[in-house]
Amino acid sequence: MRICHGLAGEVLEVDSEYRKPLDLVRQYARERWSLQLEDLIVLTSSGSVLSADAKEEDAADVYFFTKQCLETQVEVIPERLDVKDPSLARFGGTEEHDDVLGQRCEDVIDPAFEAFRSNIAEARARIAESRPVSALASRCEERVLAQRHAARAVLENLKSHRAACGRSISLLVQKSNRVQVKLSDSLEKAESAIKTLESVALHESLQSETRRCLADVVPRDRILRFTEALEGEGAQLLQRLEKLQRQDSQLEGMCEQVAERVEQLIREDSVSIESKAIHVEQARAQSELPQLRALVPSAGAAPATVLEDEKRSALLRDRVMSACANVRTALDQLQSCWDRQHQMFVQRLREVAYVQSKVRYVERQAALLEEEVNAQSNNAQHIVRLQKMPRAYNSALREVALRQQFRERYVAQAEKARTALSRMVEAENSRRRAFLQRYSCYLPADLVQGLGAFAPAITLEVPNFDAELPDISMSSLEVPERIAGRPEAEAASMSSLPTGEASGPAGAEAKDAVATAERIAELEARNKALEEQLAMRQEQAATSASEA
Repeated sequence: MRICHGLAGEVLEVDSEYRKPLDLVRQYARERWSLQLEDLIVLTSSGSVLSADAKEEDAADVYFFTKQCLETQVEVIPERLDVKDPSLARFGGTEEHDDVLGQRCEDVIDPAFEAFRSNIAEARARIAESRPVSALASRCEERVLAQRHAARAVLENLKSHRAACGRSISLLVQKSNRVQVKLSDSLEKAESAIKTLESVALHESLQSETRRCLADVVPRDRILRFTEALEGEGAQLLQRLEKLQRQDSQLEGMCEQVAERVEQLIREDSVSIESKAIHVEQARAQSELPQLRALVPSAGAAPATVLEDEKRSALLRDRVMSACANVRTALDQLQSCWDRQHQMFVQRLREVAYVQSKVRYVERQAALLEEEVNAQSNNAQHIVRLQKMPRAYNSALREVALRQQFRERYVAQAEKARTALSRMVEAENSRRRAFLQRYSCYLPADLVQGLGAFAPAITLEVPNFDAELPDISMSSLEVPERIAGRPEAEAASMSSLPTGEASGPAGAEAKDAVATAERIAELEARNKALEEQLAMRQEQAATSASEA
């Protein structure tokens, strides 16, 4: 797992050790960079935010940033490039070993040729001075590469967030269009529903001086004000939705601009160019050193040859020193490029943070509008209820009539039960009196306790219920069309149709009422026959007991 400080471009390779990636990031951010845990924003290479329960395979490379660097009032100072940094050793920035010569010049040069020895030593000294700069350039290239990966993660996060916001806006617009169509249809039917209520006459038991039709029992003025308010709210909602769409379009343009600037930052290679120039000069200086050693004459060489080689050695030395001087001079330019790269990265991060805040604002506005759209949908449902009120009213009348019928049957059955039980008690007491008259004179009074008792008289109490219901009988509901407010002639024509020709909810209700009445009459006839049979059997049993 690699942990990268996105802004500094520093990378650490760590072992997960079966720990959660986010815990590792927080640990190294505190120990290595001394950062506050609550000040971190951690992203994966795909641009998603690293969650607390993320697994190792989901976080091979992670990049973290500090929230403080995103604040415009905070000045973020880039790090100074230090050639004395110990970490440059892995880039070949030390003088301990010479990759070109392999051994020190004192061991291979004859003391007689002091000028050659001095030139080589001087060249090696200058190369040793410029080598840390070259190593620093290599490290800068690595850090810039890490910054590019971090910038790519930031860009992916922005695109993902923006795409999610765009989908939310699109779904909201579709939902709003459906609700507006539904609301418009409901508002158009509201007036006709009220007129339908005006044509529905109330039952005689429900009428009063101020209540003649079904429309008189609903708050018509309040309903009209409610529908007018819904129309106004619908228009305002459309305006706000159009404004939100314009903001979303502007936000799309801002995202594209910022994304292009981040892409430019990723393609920015001024640090790489300067680093490559330093590497070229350093390589040129090191390539001259073997030639400088090759000019050292052997023992017994001609003086003219030695003099000529000495001049060439001095020239090569100057060329090495010039290349090394160019490398050291390029350090300031490298620092300038690094500072510029750092400042550009900070600026791009702040631009992305600003756009992200705009995206979150649009998402909050969309959430508020969605709540209002849901409220509009619920209000449309309230208006639809007016259209179903006549049918519900007819069903309520039938329900009252059925309850009245049930109450009558309940009381009648209770009375029949009381009569039947009274007959049973009377027959039982007659049998007991006959027994006592025949056998009590032959038995001691205390032989069987309670033998002289008689069965008690029946007491049956029927609770009073449904007393507040109006007096509505099923016979008054035989023609539902008249209750629904249709003309009597039309109701008569509908009632004269053969069975099965009536159509619509009213015809179905009429059929149900007739079937229910027939079923009730059939059950009552059966109950009456069974009660008569029971009474006859009880009388026969009492007569047999008396005769015995």
